[in-house]
Order: sequence, then C-alpha cells, then structure tokens
Amino acid sequence: MASFGSPDGGSASFGSPDGGSASFRSPAAEVEAAAPEFERRRGDNRERYEELEKRQLLGAARALAEAFGGGTTLSASAAKQAVRGALGRAGEGAGLLEAMTAMKHLGFIWRPGPTPAWEPGIPSLMDYIREHVPES
Repeated sequence: MASFGSPDGGSASFGSPDGGSASFRSPAAEVEAAAPEFERRRGDNRERYEELEKRQLLGAARALAEAFGGGTTLSASAAKQAVRGALGRAGEGAGLLEAMTAMKHLGFIWRPGPTPAWEPGIPSLMDYIREHVPES
C-alpha cells in the first residue's frame, strides 16, 4: 500500500489492482517531470524550422501542412501540387525534387514503404509550422 498526506493532515493509502503498491504524482509533478523533454523537442522543432527557413521552404511546408488537413496520407500528386503552388517558379523540375527531399530529410514528411503517398512526419513539427508560419 502507498500512503500520502491528505488535505486534513491525516494520511490516505491505496493499493494497485495487482495487489502491489502504487504511487501518486500530482499533475504539477508530472508537468515538472516532462518539462525537460518538452523543451528538448521544442528546440528540435525550432532547429528544423530554421533549416526550412534557410532553404526558403517555410511556405512549402505550410502548404503541405494545409494539404494534409489533419489527414494521415497525401497522394504524391497532391503533395507536389501544394509545394509547387507555394514555391512558384522555384518549384519546377529539380527545385520541386530538392524541396520534397529536404522536407523528407528534416522529418517533416515521409513515405512508408514502397507507396507513392506521403505521410506527415513529426506531428509536433507540423503543428509548429502551422503555429509559426502564416498561411499564404
């Protein structure tokens, strides 16, 4: 059995369903424990954002995020159309391939197996782009 102090100054105990003791962490303690990992991931997203910015792909990334629209897959043609629309003339030919490859390497999108469809890569990165890059 685990014990902890109760608001009235006494103590309370409880056991886990398997007969062992369980521990209780307050929501504030959970948030505090998760903070370092949250900050690390936010830093990773910031670095990827800066790399997309350096390659002038923020608009293309935002266009892809909108094209996914919360879905789990996007056809190759729809993905290319979204990127081409965001990049204009720079999204023709080799520029389109370079943009798609860069976003894949940064974890923004990926292709599972041999299918030509794209899936969102790191969900928090896509959310970060939606939050920080205005719609065109």
